[in-house]
Amino acid sequence: MSASGRIPARRQKHQPEEGQLLIDYFYFGRSHKILLLLHGRSHYQVSIPVGDDEEDLVRSFGQIVKELGLTGKPVTVRSDNESGLLALVERISKNPSFPGSSIHFDPAPVGRPQSKGMLERAVQTARCSFYCVWLELEQWVYPDGNQRLPLGGVLFTMALLYSSRCINMYRTRKLDQST
Repeated sequence: MSASGRIPARRQKHQPEEGQLLIDYFYFGRSHKILLLLHGRSHYQVSIPVGDDEEDLVRSFGQIVKELGLTGKPVTVRSDNESGLLALVERISKNPSFPGSSIHFDPAPVGRPQSKGMLERAVQTARCSFYCVWLELEQWVYPDGNQRLPLGGVLFTMALLYSSRCINMYRTRKLDQST
């Protein structure tokens, strides 16, 4: 009880809906654009390199929705109100092979950075994890340490996917008894 004799209001814990996906773009250098997709409930994250072929990105998005078990369920995509992300969601919604029953775009409120704080933290984790993998590859390819691996190519894509899978493999919730 407070000094005025009233019981303070309790915060309700927000449980994200099953089909909530958070997406955002981030960059490595100036030329490597990456789409980060984060499942709101399970915190499963995937990093997809964005190339010139937009159909490949739409197919990859659909494949991830299938992996998450959202086939036949409504999907809500939450992101900042970026025109590129809005256009991506529109292309996905027009794709006849999209596995979900429907897709909705839920823009994050302007001036409320805490509404997508989990996503921004996931971007930092993905970036740090990728650089750890990339530095390990550089040391393996160039043991003398005199040269650097250029970003890009198949090795870049595989290192990005590998770092995302490593993040998902070791992610556990608080008080979870799994190892």
